[in-house]
Amino acid sequence: MIDLAFTRPSDRMEESLRMAREMGINAIAAPSLIIRKGDADEFERLSTVLPRSDILIFASESAVDHVLREMDEDEVDLIRGKKVISIGPVTRDRLMKSGISSIEPHEHNSDGVVRLIGDEAPGKVVVTLRSNKGSSVIRKGLTDLGAEVHEILAYKVLPCSMGMEMEVLLSTDVRCLALTSPASVDAFMDLAEEYLGKAGLDEYIERVKVAVIGLPTKRAIEEHGYVVDILPKASTFKGLLLAIKGCEE
Repeated sequence: MIDLAFTRPSDRMEESLRMAREMGINAIAAPSLIIRKGDADEFERLSTVLPRSDILIFASESAVDHVLREMDEDEVDLIRGKKVISIGPVTRDRLMKSGISSIEPHEHNSDGVVRLIGDEAPGKVVVTLRSNKGSSVIRKGLTDLGAEVHEILAYKVLPCSMGMEMEVLLSTDVRCLALTSPASVDAFMDLAEEYLGKAGLDEYIERVKVAVIGLPTKRAIEEHGYVVDILPKASTFKGLLLAIKGCEE
């Protein structure tokens, strides 16, 4: 039996499989999402608001990649001079590679960001760099606290269509299913129900342990009517693999 089945954006599949196999986890994977660059007008809005911004929030490694790819060097220098918040250690490390220091909320999610900024919010211009699938928690929370919030959709998360890899994943006996974001949960559930039917999806989820990254992903699973078995403390793919490995042992 296969130890682990997981879905990832298509550009993260190869690296994620390598990480699993290096940890001795026999894994299969299928893409559930495709990541695309945000619209040009999003980056134009970023260029306009960046000079007067006080706080920048990078929601993910993908947000960092797409913003740095679109900004010129003067604009990147501007970012280096701002207060920057990164959600999660992977995002933090990606920023550091470009010489951008950041701080992380204690909780690697939107609620943690709102709590981190807290009393500093009134009158501040805050820019969030995120996907089209992100929640409204940061915008609403910081606006309620008195900040001027600008959301920049730096990248798009689009669902994949059913492919051979997903058919193999859904047809294979596995011990654990891992899902890494609310968007990946929704995309997986849609594809799985299309292929297996609702009763077949229920049976599939019933016979595996469900592992997720972060509370928002846990909530997404629960909204579909299922239970999460493994929720690692570290909101990273490596942390997820370590938690799965620990359960196996």
